[in-house]
Amino acid sequence: MLGRVIYERGRGKSRLEGERIGPLAVKAVTLFDPPGQPFWRVRGRVHRMERLLLRAGVSRVILPVGFPYEAELRSLRPVDPLPLYRAHADLLALGALAEMGLAAEDSVVALSGLRVSPELARAAERLCPVVRGVALRVEEGGAVWAERLFQRYGMPEFPPERADLTVAFGPSKKEWGRVLPLYRPEFRSLGIRLRAEGWELPARWADGLLTALWEQGRLNRGAMRAGFSMPLDKWDQSTYNSIE
Repeated sequence: MLGRVIYERGRGKSRLEGERIGPLAVKAVTLFDPPGQPFWRVRGRVHRMERLLLRAGVSRVILPVGFPYEAELRSLRPVDPLPLYRAHADLLALGALAEMGLAAEDSVVALSGLRVSPELARAAERLCPVVRGVALRVEEGGAVWAERLFQRYGMPEFPPERADLTVAFGPSKKEWGRVLPLYRPEFRSLGIRLRAEGWELPARWADGLLTALWEQGRLNRGAMRAGFSMPLDKWDQSTYNSIE
């Protein structure tokens, strides 16, 4: 069973309600957080909310954006949207290129990571037919995959210095152009968003609900779109750009 946390600054009593969002059966609970309350009281409220959800059969919970007490959850597992975004890395890359005013067929995309993960491999295969070039910079297995892309798509290996955009599936010593950092939760602070046409979802829970729908096979990949609420030239690349 899936849960959804509604966070309110103010006084009130946590209550549990059942709801349906499309095909999803969800148990929603409101957590009230009165101003000036000692932290130990807030923590007690969080734990009581958690027990309420657990008794209702909830094992995973969708948290609102900016929820301040995720670290206090002891048994519930927050829904993680990062796998959803990594699985649609090619759509995010194409959306970012369009946002930059670049035509995909004239652009080079670098894919970086520690190894050729399934998500990186699928992104490379989907990008090859629509972009000018794909530059793989992967520490483990990158050369093998570069050769495979050449054999399958006739895509020569491009030097990463020509990349307009780097989609990063893991930390790298060097990245090129704008960077989509799809390996840390902080990527959401860059204003990167996926949406699905035909689904109107509450904004503060949209990523979690999309992830749940995707896990159930309810999303049509052709209806997925990338959006960017922050100008790409404002992205702080230094946050994601180095390995110590």
